[in-house]
Amino acid sequence: MTYDEQHGPHVSQVTSLWIVLVLSKGTSHVKILTARVRLLITVLVLTVIVCAALALSSIGTKEEPSVRAHATASSSTITAVITPLPDEVSNGTWSQLDASKSTDTAGLITNYTWDIFYEGTQTTTYAKAEPFKFRDLGLYKIVLTVTDNHGNTSQAFTAVYSILDSDEDSLPDWWEMKYFMNLNQTATGDFDHDGYNNLEEFAAGTDPTVKNSRPGLVQELADNWMYLVAIAAAIVVALIILLPRMKRKQNAEVKKKIEAAIEIERALETDK
Repeated sequence: MTYDEQHGPHVSQVTSLWIVLVLSKGTSHVKILTARVRLLITVLVLTVIVCAALALSSIGTKEEPSVRAHATASSSTITAVITPLPDEVSNGTWSQLDASKSTDTAGLITNYTWDIFYEGTQTTTYAKAEPFKFRDLGLYKIVLTVTDNHGNTSQAFTAVYSILDSDEDSLPDWWEMKYFMNLNQTATGDFDHDGYNNLEEFAAGTDPTVKNSRPGLVQELADNWMYLVAIAAAIVVALIILLPRMKRKQNAEVKKKIEAAIEIERALETDK
């Protein structure tokens, strides 16, 4: 490094100092930007992990209602299966009792027997698929028994509640009175003009008098609020953990830049 005794440090010395400072500043900005990208990636990863954990936990702990169909078999080769029926139907509604998904891996199913129990009475019918009308109010217990050509049997069970629908429009009276205060609405009507008829609103559990983007959306958000809270908490925790690190790194870069400037200044003083 050259030095002019009359005019102080040479121009090249000052230029070198300026270049070092500029490069140091640019490097600091790049590193800060990189840290921000890392923060964003970390937050996204944590969010995915939390969502996956909650979903798996929900799947592992969720219990099916007791009225859902299930099957038991006396032989591992034959399985009775009832195509799912709604938990509740309006009285007077026809529903299809369907056993077509029953299987037998080592034989041929030759008999389908339906036993329907209602308030101490029993109705029996024999068919792979059979329409059935839930005429009266109350609980219907349904048993499907299938038998194959080897004598193996399997049973499946389900239950359906028949609720009041005096105008036979497939909408329960209590539901119509709750939202409309009358029984004048129909299953195909769309009172709130949101593109979804009353029957779809009833099935989704939404308010038929309030326009929704789609049935069930509001309810889904309400039912899964804990997931949203968990995700928000994960993001907050990630920020709490990572922001101090970013601050420390930024301070370290500034410190290094200052130290570099001091070293250059000392070198210039020494050359005098």
